[in-house]
Parts: sequence; C-alpha cells; structure tokens
Amino acid sequence: MKKFITFLLFLVSLGIFLPAIVRADDNVTLPSPDKQTTSLTIVPSIYESVVAPGKNEVKSFEIRNGSNFPLPIKCYIRVFGASDETGGVAIEDQIDTNRLAPTSWISAVEPDFILQPKSTKELQVNFNPPAALPPGGYYAILFAEPLLPESFLSDNSLVVGGRIGSLLFLIGPGDIHEKARIVSFDLPKFFWSNQSSGANIRFENQGNIHLKPSGKIIVTNLISRHSQTVDIPEFTVLPGKIRKENIDITGLKWPGVYRVELTLSYGQDKTSIRSAATFYYLPLVQIIVILLMVTLAIVLISHKSRKRILKALRVVVRGEKA
Repeated sequence: MKKFITFLLFLVSLGIFLPAIVRADDNVTLPSPDKQTTSLTIVPSIYESVVAPGKNEVKSFEIRNGSNFPLPIKCYIRVFGASDETGGVAIEDQIDTNRLAPTSWISAVEPDFILQPKSTKELQVNFNPPAALPPGGYYAILFAEPLLPESFLSDNSLVVGGRIGSLLFLIGPGDIHEKARIVSFDLPKFFWSNQSSGANIRFENQGNIHLKPSGKIIVTNLISRHSQTVDIPEFTVLPGKIRKENIDITGLKWPGVYRVELTLSYGQDKTSIRSAATFYYLPLVQIIVILLMVTLAIVLISHKSRKRILKALRVVVRGEKA
C-alpha cells in the first residue's frame, strides 16, 4: 500500500509540474553571438494619412545608415497588396503607369544619394494625388535600397544587399465605407491539454479603406462560471481582403464545457461584431490522476467500512463489547 501511495504522489507531481516545464522550455531563447552588422533603417516604418486630391504635399522620412561604411542608396515607390490571409504582402515591382496609381503621384525628391557611415538623411517625398482621385484606400511602399553587390558585405552581415521600406497607408477622402464581417470563428471541439491550439478568426474587410480591428475573447467555464479574458491585438486588413488571426487560449484549470465569446471592434465609430463557440476541456494527465485518487479513496473507504461491519457483526452475533 505504501508503494502504491508513493507512485500516486509521483503521478500527481508529474501532472502539476510537467506543463510548467514544457512552457518554460518553449520560451527559451539562445543568445546570439556578436556580429558586425549593416544597419539601414527608415522612419517612420508605417505612414498613414488622408491625402488631398489636386494638392501637393511634402512629407519627411529619415533614413539612417548604422554601418561603418558609406552606402549608395536608391529610393522608389512600389504598390503593395495582401498576398494571403496571414498578413503576407505582395509587391508589384512592375510600375503601374495609370495616373490614379500611387506610383504616378508619389515620388521621392533626390531619390539617389550616398549615405555616409553612422549618419541620417532627411528624405523629402512628394504626395501629389490627381484632382479626380476616387475615394478609398491606396497602398504603397517607399523603398530605400543599398546599391551594393552581396560580395561587398561580410559573411557576418545580418542584411545582405536587401532593401527596407516604409508602408504608406493613404486615404482618398469622399464616400468612405467601413464595413466588415466575421467570416468564421473556429476552434477545436476538444482541448486535451493546456498547450492546445487556439481559436482561428477570419475577418473580412468589405469596405473601401483598410481597417484595424481589435477586441477580446471571453472564455467561460459553464460549470464553475469562472471566466477569463484574452485580448486580441490590433491587426490591419486591406479593403476587399480576408485576414486570419490565431489567438491562443491558455490558463484553463478545470475540465468542463467552455463557452467562448468573440468581440471585434473596427472603424472610426468602433463598430462591434460578435461570434461565439463552445469546446470541451479534457486534460488527460489531470483526469488520470483524479481517477487514480478517487479509486484509492474508494479502496481505503471500503477497507475501513469492512472493518466496521465485521466488528458490528461480532458484537451482535457473539455479544462482544463494542
């Protein structure tokens, strides 16, 4: 019996500490060795503005050379869009000559220059949208590309002949539509451990400008009524596109049936849309431990009960003292 109890205590400790050990290992990061890096940065990395059709405006961007050698730089504009539902960006390297395309009315002043080591240049960019610019969103990237062969940079460089960019989110004023829907809200029907995958949200932008939805998920145990809130960080969805976000659901403590309520807000008016789902949390290790403990309790209680029954029978049949 002592060996059985010792083995049971071992299983309990395994069920309690193993998830914590796994979570700790998941968060381990290895230190990176010191490297001679070539650092080229542009500020701001994201630029948002409402443009004025028929009016020229000049905005300033900062480009910094953090390396130890001069860099010949070429700046140019390219249009981008969403390449998939997970945040991928598709860049149109072929210049669109349509006069309404951003490549026709956005241009860098003095786009070619040499940037000295450890120095910063203020780059002027012209925004000159046509007077007939339709309302809606326009999306482009201001690229700064070092004109160097890969062989010029050392093998230890983190950036080798690459280009950096600033995302331009521009809005043509007028008849703006902000409309969206939750295409789907899916999560596994059964969670077998606290490391299970989370909820998948597919959000569709049905308007004509980009949206930045954010929100929360409330997870409620329908048996204990205990609930917790999971925040959904802001993400960007281009017009006419669907964006998929995966939100991890952690911190589940007790087996049972859970209800998940999703709320997302978007647009200037913070319009809210909602969806809901349910799942069962059945952690196998904890359930096995609980079953073993219940079984042991029944065995111990049954043993004591047998002794009391036998003693009562001896008192009745043989007349022994209680």
